[in-house]
Amino acid sequence: MSLLSVENAAISGHNGMLFEDLSFSINEGGKLGLGGNNGCGKSTLLNAIAGETELSKGSIRKKKGLKIGYIAQSVPVHFENMTLRQVLEDAVPPQGLDYSQYKVDMALEARGAPSNICNRKMKLLSGGRVCRSRTLNVASGKEFT
Repeated sequence: MSLLSVENAAISGHNGMLFEDLSFSINEGGKLGLGGNNGCGKSTLLNAIAGETELSKGSIRKKKGLKIGYIAQSVPVHFENMTLRQVLEDAVPPQGLDYSQYKVDMALEARGAPSNICNRKMKLLSGGRVCRSRTLNVASGKEFT
């Protein structure tokens, strides 16, 4: 059984159709790669799969209980003035303050985050650092929305 199927999908953009008649499915253990020129609809398709935007036509079916982690391309405004550490602490399920802080420290260390960036505001971090911190949030089950 497929985890996800997209059938006859189409999305129109400001300058006409981004894509149309797009169909594919992903089975358990399957992988999908997206490639294309800037503006061809890759991110828009992923937004539709995550439920952030609607298809112009077609359908997206997900296996019941399927969870989709999603990382938007920009930092939401409500995270801009939080430090990297604060964002990650928010993502860690509370199991006692000391343990949560330990988990954040381990996550930062595992991702190779230099100690001097942990207390910088998200809006001051490089795009790569922001992306890595957001990946940790999605992996923990929390999304940036």
